[in-house]
Amino acid sequence: VSIDAGASWTQITTFATPTVPAGATVGGGTVFAFDLSSAVSGGRTQGIYASVYGTGVYVTSNAGGSWALTSGTPTTHRRIVVGSTGTVWMADNSNGSFNYNRRLSGTWSQMAPAGGGGSSGWSPAVDPADATHVVFVNSDGSSNQSTDGGTNWTRVTTINRVATDIPWLATTNESFFSNGDAKFDPSVSNKLYVGEG
Repeated sequence: VSIDAGASWTQITTFATPTVPAGATVGGGTVFAFDLSSAVSGGRTQGIYASVYGTGVYVTSNAGGSWALTSGTPTTHRRIVVGSTGTVWMADNSNGSFNYNRRLSGTWSQMAPAGGGGSSGWSPAVDPADATHVVFVNSDGSSNQSTDGGTNWTRVTTINRVATDIPWLATTNESFFSNGDAKFDPSVSNKLYVGEG
């Protein structure tokens, strides 16, 4: 952790060492997500989540001064984000398949997206203008969308990868889009960016 914009660093010793299951092709490491709905003190966001692969998701409410393992936590991860109301969304890599998870009011629950999309959940994105609008973009570019905070889901399977201004995409019209990550544009309503690859 650095509190001086990277000029100096201190190792966090609270966490377990991340693990990767034998034979796994993805996973490992620790991923972080800041809870921008939490308090700010001394210029520092107080709520932070850290998912340690193989152990679970830790949370701090004092900007990293102390950490606690969340109850009922998923123990693997692909991506983790926190919505504007403090709800945590996570793509979980459990037993080689990706599932959707939500932490609301301190309790983790696994989502059931439409069309069996839980088998390939990859990148969660929360609309900054509407915290109940959540999209999980899958590894093939298809997606599941909820407009009620994860209670109901709609699956979008039609993906056409076309870009006339990019030479290596201009000659293709493919129905597969390997998703690297997904983010909503905070300045334009209903615009979602998805990174190819």
